[in-house]
Amino acid sequence: MRTPTVFRAAQTIHLLALALWVGAAAMSGIVAAIVFPTMRTLNPTLGAYPDYTGDHSTLAAGNIAGRVFLLVDTVQFVCAATALASLIAMLMLGYSLNTLARVARSVILCIALGILSYHLFVLMPGMHNDLKAYWDAAAIGDNLTADMHKDAFLALHTTASRSIGGTTIAALVAFVLGVWTCEQHSKPTENNA
Repeated sequence: MRTPTVFRAAQTIHLLALALWVGAAAMSGIVAAIVFPTMRTLNPTLGAYPDYTGDHSTLAAGNIAGRVFLLVDTVQFVCAATALASLIAMLMLGYSLNTLARVARSVILCIALGILSYHLFVLMPGMHNDLKAYWDAAAIGDNLTADMHKDAFLALHTTASRSIGGTTIAALVAFVLGVWTCEQHSKPTENNA
């Protein structure tokens, strides 16, 4: 037996988590699309990297975007866990997977969670290490080491972009299906009042 208020709360939390997840992931792409061209146009020389002879605009934009992506990854993790927990709560409260759309909603959420898990736990640790090593080597003017770590990071960048895009699309589809299959509490009728 389910309590309508608790069920509605779980359903609302689920949809809010998915919406925030999609918004954060999409916004990270927008930030990158703005920061990198802007830095190229500004063509800065960074005082913190006086002996680095490589492209300072990429270094500066990457430093900003790296912080944004770390925050977004944290938000995605929390939202994904919340979306999963609230869907489990809904199922425990009697939410039925009795339509294709409801089954698809659950499957697509699992796909989004799988892609996000790959992104966060397989791809990002190595990329983060290469990014930090790039910044550290650039700071001391070790151009060869900096460029080696930058190249290692860039070798995985397309894969990371695709994983973020795939996660965002899957979470968006899960959100749309969640709204589509949203369950309203039925009003009592004469037969069941």
